[in-house]
Amino acid sequence: MTVEFDPRCMTAQNEDSVRILIPFGDDASQYGSEEVDGIPYIPVMDVYSGAYGWPQSALVLPGNSYVLHIFYFLLNSLNNV
Repeated sequence: MTVEFDPRCMTAQNEDSVRILIPFGDDASQYGSEEVDGIPYIPVMDVYSGAYGWPQSALVLPGNSYVLHIFYFLLNSLNNV
């Protein structure tokens, strides 16, 4: 499977980020795994944010599924403190 990012790809704020995780075998804890619905997933790329440094070519991923994690910073949550 391949994943491609548009050349115009960016996050709305520099604090926001994106990363891709793929399912992994039984003992993925040594790779910084996360569980999604009880299945261990590991990150397969750097964390990307802002407008620069995104992959310019397709990412080739093993298997047939992945998780796209999009983390965002809520500025309004700081204003309500």
